[in-house]
Amino acid sequence: MSNYYVVTTTEKKIIGYGSISTLESTLQAFNFIRIHRSYLVAKNKIGTIATNSIIVSTYELPIGRNYRKNIENIAKLS
Repeated sequence: MSNYYVVTTTEKKIIGYGSISTLESTLQAFNFIRIHRSYLVAKNKIGTIATNSIIVSTYELPIGRNYRKNIENIAKLS
């Protein structure tokens, strides 16, 4: 979606304009983590961590190669 992003909450979807990198910088203070070039997730919403994906609520999201270390660090802390 180029410079648009979609934020999915339990209640609604919000479409915003800007880069996901800028959104990531803003949301890091709120305990969000980048798991893929296209996905940020709230750490406290991560359910299961598998080899190549994580489960957040009813969604299975891919883990990008470049972000695997971030996920491994979360798994060690859990």
